[in-house]
Amino acid sequence: MKQTINVPCTNNEITIMVDSVNYQYLALRRASLDVAPLESVNVTLTDEAVDGHSYYEVAGFNVAKSAQLESFNLIPGDYVVYRALPGGEPSMVIQLVNQFEQAN
Repeated sequence: MKQTINVPCTNNEITIMVDSVNYQYLALRRASLDVAPLESVNVTLTDEAVDGHSYYEVAGFNVAKSAQLESFNLIPGDYVVYRALPGGEPSMVIQLVNQFEQAN
């Protein structure tokens, strides 16, 4: 699984709705108040390894039932959020590290 979507930012943050709770993750720190905030950021959803030379881990979350990032549904599991290293193109990676089995 690997898909990149463009996600709108509010105050340089993206919002993920996880099990009916909104989580916000900073896409990029502004160098100063003179730098315009991001309007959007490219977010890659993947279950593949993340390039540690371009990204660093900033957070993690788990999805018990359902989560949504824009129009994309995240399956239940453990996720890690990565942000591009400073100086790189503003982007993020959300990596599925452990998929939960669904109880029927």
